[in-house]
Amino acid sequence: MDRSRLPTECDYNQMNQRIRLNVGGTRHVTYKRVLMKIPATRLSKLSPMLANYDAENDEYFFDRHSTCFTHILNYYRTGKLHYPLDVCGLLFEQELEYWGLDANQVHIKFGSKTRWTPIVPSYQLVYLGRAVLLESIHIAS
Repeated sequence: MDRSRLPTECDYNQMNQRIRLNVGGTRHVTYKRVLMKIPATRLSKLSPMLANYDAENDEYFFDRHSTCFTHILNYYRTGKLHYPLDVCGLLFEQELEYWGLDANQVHIKFGSKTRWTPIVPSYQLVYLGRAVLLESIHIAS
């Protein structure tokens, strides 16, 4: 067994570090290991050296849509992205892009009567048996 590849106590402590995020005025707390689940994204690259880190409050501030972010953070936690019913499709797609998530590689869910389906480049998906365009849809809750 190669002991040089085993995680050290320092690695363990770093991955269990709590990260505080303030997104659009809503505070979220999660673990660094959760944010590292999806590499090469804005959240996986957080560092106190970034301009949006507030040392006084020990948090990262992002002036972004807080409702969208709640669903994005839950995607990191569960691997399933639930589409917010009170946000237009284009806005949600822009938020996914800002956070470094590829809309072509995530699965979304609208409500409880739909199935998981990948978003394809034309941004079509099946919603209750009908093909719809994401960029032109707004579903009221």
